Amino acid sequence: MVLTKALVERGFSFPPSDFFLEILKAYGLQPHNISPNSVLAICNHVTLCEGHLRVTPELSLFQYYFTVKKERIRQSTGLATCGSITFMIRPGRVYPHTDRHESARYWSGGFFYLKDVSDPASERKLPPFKNCLATELPAWSHCPHLSESLQLTRAVRRICKLTEEGLMGKDLTLSWFTKRIQPLQHRDRLMFQYTGRDDPMRATKDNLSADAIDKRIWLLIKIPRELHVHVCNKDIHTNGSGTALEALEENELGTILRVPSTGNTDPEAASEAEAPEAPRPAKRKRPAPSSPYVKRAREVLSTAATRKAEAEKKRLKLINTSNKGQPAIQHFFKPSGSGSQPPKAPRVLKKRAKPSPASIPVTPEVEVPPKASSTSKTDPKDVINLDDLP
Repeated sequence: MVLTKALVERGFSFPPSDFFLEILKAYGLQPHNISPNSVLAICNHVTLCEGHLRVTPELSLFQYYFTVKKERIRQSTGLATCGSITFMIRPGRVYPHTDRHESARYWSGGFFYLKDVSDPASERKLPPFKNCLATELPAWSHCPHLSESLQLTRAVRRICKLTEEGLMGKDLTLSWFTKRIQPLQHRDRLMFQYTGRDDPMRATKDNLSADAIDKRIWLLIKIPRELHVHVCNKDIHTNGSGTALEALEENELGTILRVPSTGNTDPEAASEAEAPEAPRPAKRKRPAPSSPYVKRAREVLSTAATRKAEAEKKRLKLINTSNKGQPAIQHFFKPSGSGSQPPKAPRVLKKRAKPSPASIPVTPEVEVPPKASSTSKTDPKDVINLDDLP
């Protein structure tokens, strides 16, 4: 089997849990088609169901809260092979918020091969590996109604109550991470039955130090470094404590309200009508005039504004915009001298262009004999004596 390091760090292990296999089958996915942030979201949801609600996670509750976001290759229309989809919270749902990273960079490069340890005769095994992208199915946009199941309604109300009491996604991640439990690994018991360090549902008996937990948690979610992230504010039930979901009182169940959504509201992710939206504040109406004097003053102001506008229109009509009443332009120039000749146009200085080297005439080179030097000696034969002339 081909896996990636990012999926194991976020809670996946062999043999896979029944809930994770149900998600793969319902959405037609392979493990590498799910983004690392989505694997973390599934693990937190399993922790919420098993550790706080004390119930087995069901697909209907997961689909009520999560919708599918298609991850495409840049601007193309095709889906990505690794990380084809991302599970996002539906707009309007009250759910523990997890401040996740935008993406896990180069997560697909940390792949490795692992032998499937599942029983070949059992149905609890991953689908055969195929290096292909995911195909869209009707389950990607399906959203169940609360009227379908009373158990679903009670679970949603309980999650609303826990969220109002301060439960956050960071607490869910720390609950399974500090106890060294892989939520997407098959277990015979639920998380609320965890007994301690010797519990068989742990992946290892070795505990991580506080510094090691801080460094590894920062890779999964966004947490300010100045906070002690290894402290869980609201932990899960352990040793079988807590009250079952069916036995909870009405005061332990919250009210289903819609959170006003801002930003991207995909129609596939729209909330259903079974969750009533919180009433919006009514618009403040202007008070009516309390006396006839106020009404009369408003009428006087309105009449004055009308008269002012009509006076402005009349003033604009009196302006002659034609050229008939305009004097000739020569009227503004004084003639030079006694004549009536119009003045000369001002002289425009033209900038002399620099001649190009190709237009410069080339003078042919002529050899010039050198001048006689005054220091040269004179031949006696060339000297003429004037007394010898006839």
